[in-house]
Amino acid sequence: MSMRETVGNLEIKRQRPSSEFGDLNTLVYRLFMDATARLVNVTGLMIQEKAQSLAVDLKITKFKGSNGWLDRFLKRNNIVFNSRVGERGEVCEDTVKNWKDSLSEVCQGYDPSDIFNMDESGVFYHDTAKTTFFKKGDSCSGGKASKQRNTIALCASMTGKCFCFETPFRFFSFG
Repeated sequence: MSMRETVGNLEIKRQRPSSEFGDLNTLVYRLFMDATARLVNVTGLMIQEKAQSLAVDLKITKFKGSNGWLDRFLKRNNIVFNSRVGERGEVCEDTVKNWKDSLSEVCQGYDPSDIFNMDESGVFYHDTAKTTFFKKGDSCSGGKASKQRNTIALCASMTGKCFCFETPFRFFSFG
């Protein structure tokens, strides 16, 4: 399936009637583009609330910011809703390849009980939405998520000895 079939022809857009809130729509669109450029997850409610706030500032009394307005705004600006996947730009692939190539050399001379693998996991309590609006055709890969969390680190040696560390600073050994 070609890119044209999956996201449509982005160069040709059906002309939609202009909205009576043209200036407001332009400002909301600029704010949307700024937020997505900074990899902020944007929801429909956020767009509606910002539009209503701007309407008050612009003294536009007839603006309601309804779901119908939101739907037309999204269609007019070729904006779609999707899930963000992964964190973008975290690790250089050349670095990963170099480590894979040199790992056995780095581990030479160490006892298997002294070689550990460690990973951490966390419960995020200030996490943002996983889905967001974005401009059709743009990448929907993630940015940095909130790092406010409780963390647990799990370690295991090559021989199977396991350790667990939890913040705030509790240590468990098992296995």
